[in-house]
Amino acid sequence: MTRGSKLAAKVTAVRSARNASFVQLVAIAGLDRTKAFRFADLSGVDLRRQDLRGFDFTGADLREALLDPTSLAGAVIADAQLDARFRQPEQSDASLDEWSQETEGALAKKLQSMSFDEAAKFFGKIEKIGRTSPRLLTELIKLAPDENDALQALRTFFLLDWTGPGAYRIVQRLVAHGTGASALKDAVDLVGYAPANASQLGDLLKSTRDFETADFLYKRFQRLCAAEHLMLLGRHVRSPADYLYLRDLAGRFSGGRDRELIALRALPSAQMVRSALDHYVAAEIAGLSTVQVILAEKAQRAEDALDLLVGAGVDRPLKRIVNAAMESLRPREAYGLMKILASEHTPLRIGGDIWTALLMSLYLKRSDARWRWTMFNDHLQWDLSLDDLRGGIIQKKFKLRDLVELATMFSSVLDFDLKLELSHLAKTRWDDAVLDSGIHAARHASGLGASAAIEAFRGNLRSYRKSALFAYS
Repeated sequence: MTRGSKLAAKVTAVRSARNASFVQLVAIAGLDRTKAFRFADLSGVDLRRQDLRGFDFTGADLREALLDPTSLAGAVIADAQLDARFRQPEQSDASLDEWSQETEGALAKKLQSMSFDEAAKFFGKIEKIGRTSPRLLTELIKLAPDENDALQALRTFFLLDWTGPGAYRIVQRLVAHGTGASALKDAVDLVGYAPANASQLGDLLKSTRDFETADFLYKRFQRLCAAEHLMLLGRHVRSPADYLYLRDLAGRFSGGRDRELIALRALPSAQMVRSALDHYVAAEIAGLSTVQVILAEKAQRAEDALDLLVGAGVDRPLKRIVNAAMESLRPREAYGLMKILASEHTPLRIGGDIWTALLMSLYLKRSDARWRWTMFNDHLQWDLSLDDLRGGIIQKKFKLRDLVELATMFSSVLDFDLKLELSHLAKTRWDDAVLDSGIHAARHASGLGASAAIEAFRGNLRSYRKSALFAYS
């Protein structure tokens, strides 16, 4: 039998059982007594002389139902609506005293081990003794199987104190779980949430999964928005025509040409930027060198970046295009661009500071030891010098840890005093753990090559910090 024919057969059987009791009809219909009658309307139903053990009438309307004094023995009637004579007096819960002594962390751990329905009941009980908190409600929402259950939990327990970070954690959880714009608006209204600062709003926008949700957050908290937030919204646009909407929003930050450039930068791909340039942007703006930089920021392949570089001037625009492309490209594509530019057959030859910046950006693309010592062996030791280590490009791009690590590898091919070489950083970026690890590695492993030097540096730094942590504890 098909699913439809089975259902029809059950309906026919129920209608034919004219003299069957409630329990017998439930059996004939094949209903689950533990699920089918939760929050059901059973007003006026004859439940006399019935064995209702195992039935779950949670939240059900049993007002005016025909009942014997013992009809509901063995049934679950939590939050059910009953006539006064059948309401059971609330029994004291011995565990409430125990829970009143538990830490918030212990209560959170207990919630985490429950199903959503169990957790909701537990939360209702601890609410009676004043032990609820934004953190515990967040744990309850994590268990919700869908956004409707999550919002129902919010609506049920909204009388909490929402000051502090509690509301943010709840809204963040809803956004990360893909809650739609309409439901998210309900939640934000309910808890009265407002971002603490622009950075918090940025984190929420980064977590959104669709344009509607991002657009709601952006417009709801527009007073905190900067051009960077518009770019987070732009990640979700689906058509080049959406450029016009982004341009309207960009009017809040600037006017004229800059307004157009902000909106172009907010588009998610080079293809969309080019389409917007063809259909919606004036020719004098499309020809600006800044537009080439924006396209470079969205490059996906080495060839895309090369097309932008060929024909660019050798002054600032070319530097900006190179830097933007290297930031945008994945490591493999960025490495491919460098190889093309180093080839004898490249249509573009660059050198000097531009080449140094390209190498440095590529080196920093990945932090794993193999990538870095391979880059050093194949390129850096031949193209850089100690003067480059002191130069402004490296000082600007590198954190102290990366700089000492690179200097340690240089010590495997050059004879110099690492501590003396980096002493100019003493006032601004000094870190004893980093520097001592580099000096130790340079003394004991530099003669074994760049690979041994970087591994020794990282091993020393881990040991140094573990020992410092142990001493502190």
